[in-house]
Amino acid sequence: MSAATAASSGARARSLACVIASVTLATLNYGITFPLLALILERQGVEKGLIGLSTAASAMAVILSAPLSSRLMLALGPRRLLLGAMLLSAVIYGLLPTFPNFWAWFPLRFILGSCGSVIWVASEAWINTMAPDEKRGRIIAIYATASSAGMALGPLLLLITGSSGFSPFIVAAAFSLVGCVITLLAGRAVPRLEGRPSVHFLRFLLLAPMPYLLNLLFAAVGEAFHTFFAIYAVDHGTTEQRAFMIMTVMSLGGIALQYPLGWLADHMNRRLLFLLCVLVSIGGFLLVPFAIGAEYLGLALFFFCGGIFAMLYSFGVIMLGERFTGSDLATASAVFTLMWGIGTLTGPVIAGAAMDHLGSSGLIWTAVALLLIYLPIPVVSWIRSLRRQPVAVEE
Repeated sequence: MSAATAASSGARARSLACVIASVTLATLNYGITFPLLALILERQGVEKGLIGLSTAASAMAVILSAPLSSRLMLALGPRRLLLGAMLLSAVIYGLLPTFPNFWAWFPLRFILGSCGSVIWVASEAWINTMAPDEKRGRIIAIYATASSAGMALGPLLLLITGSSGFSPFIVAAAFSLVGCVITLLAGRAVPRLEGRPSVHFLRFLLLAPMPYLLNLLFAAVGEAFHTFFAIYAVDHGTTEQRAFMIMTVMSLGGIALQYPLGWLADHMNRRLLFLLCVLVSIGGFLLVPFAIGAEYLGLALFFFCGGIFAMLYSFGVIMLGERFTGSDLATASAVFTLMWGIGTLTGPVIAGAAMDHLGSSGLIWTAVALLLIYLPIPVVSWIRSLRRQPVAVEE
């Protein structure tokens, strides 16, 4: 009997609400600290390339700590692991302003990135275990919406706290501690992931390549777009301010459209909806050169396509929950996070090289090419889903 089946509906709802709220606070902190640390280093006269290298310490931590995350989760359980990661994050937020040094921040950011890896792995396994399949799309959509909202609100909080002194770090540490309290309020309806995974860590890539490659490409395309879009926009005759506005509108689309798309995922063929989202994402990137200069129509297009593209991540999490349970789900979630880390590191590198050879349009062609390479996988998955559907027989 699964945890989702054993728990009462009220206890399950409280458990899911608590873990989603905790992760929202964690993403809110990342929305605060990433721009905050970059601003502080720039004021110290650190070169932008080195600032990027400092940021990469967090992504490298995600890659290196993902295999350990699954083992810790099987040993401690999702709740204890989540509590430990948030408590350690609160400590790191207190140490960052105490040692405001470029070199001192490398190990601190590495630890913070490792905590983030643990938080994503534990929360995704927790949510997928507690979510009943008939509501999985909507629950994952709420989770993704809350996480996106937290990341988007982070920079806005910096307007209140400022970027100097201890204030923003104290706020981040406080959010982590509040997240710990909320996690404790989940009650007894907490998943227990016991036993050993059925196969070796990296063998999971062969068992479910579709969600893993999806998360890698989603992270690669998304990170490349956020890194270089402002440069692309200026090269195509618009202003930095409009570029930032477009990126904000795309984020808002990701927040607004998650639940409607999650509802559709629970009420229609999920593989067909997934294929349509990939196709719309490809079409959206192809239309960027035409939409970037269009006023309100262009913003509407970015809003819609940004929301569709953001749903690709949710589909990856949904597919993990469909495919794995128990200890396998713990390890599968860790591999999923590993692929995200690889994507965030490689995406900007690939797009940057393409832009060096093809001009700024290389950014768009990189996004389109990566999604086109992936396209046959959802096509085949949709065709197979049609074959599995029962055929009605007339009496």
